[in-house]
Amino acid sequence: MTLPGTLEATGRSSSATADYLLPIMTSMEERYEHARMRQKNHEQYDGMETFQMFKDLAEEGHAASQCTTAMALRAMGKHAECLEMLTRAASQDNPRALTQMGVFHYNGDCGLEASHEKSIEYYRKAAELGERRAMLHVAMMMEEGEGCEKNAEVAADMYRELTLDDDPIAAEAAYHLGVLCLSGELGRSIKIRAEGMTMLKEAEYGGEPGARKALDYYGL
Repeated sequence: MTLPGTLEATGRSSSATADYLLPIMTSMEERYEHARMRQKNHEQYDGMETFQMFKDLAEEGHAASQCTTAMALRAMGKHAECLEMLTRAASQDNPRALTQMGVFHYNGDCGLEASHEKSIEYYRKAAELGERRAMLHVAMMMEEGEGCEKNAEVAADMYRELTLDDDPIAAEAAYHLGVLCLSGELGRSIKIRAEGMTMLKEAEYGGEPGARKALDYYGL
């Protein structure tokens, strides 16, 4: 028996269920998760309506929605609006927004002048909040001395920490650590070279595309 108000009783498709419940969603987080659901199932929903949902939340001060809205505005070529919205999200210490501000400053995107110093400042703040992608960027910049004092040892330790998880960032970190170990910058001991070989193999196993080429380059 189907109870009144259930999916079967209303005759609504599963993709429309969340839209049906939208009028009783009161919290910003509920509305944000609903917008994200629509975004993931974009082929079933009107894209501009979904964008407007994020934008409405952004105007109400929801940081994650501000970040999502900013990136949509960038895709539309509205760079000034993108930067203004992303800055608002970053001011609330949203890790994703801080990381993206780091990217913009690094590349000189959305009307900003390229600045490695400002870039690593944003990356560091995001990394302190647990953003793994930002931590990877900090390690890469420290390895090269971009916007900061060059320190391969500290970069290596950051890469090592990132490899402890099981995700694409861990594979990227393993790749960078492997190349760094085999470059000679950390010394040429058997232990360091063995670590480099192990890391590159882990990176290859994790799907990092450059790992196989690096292994071939070093004759491994």
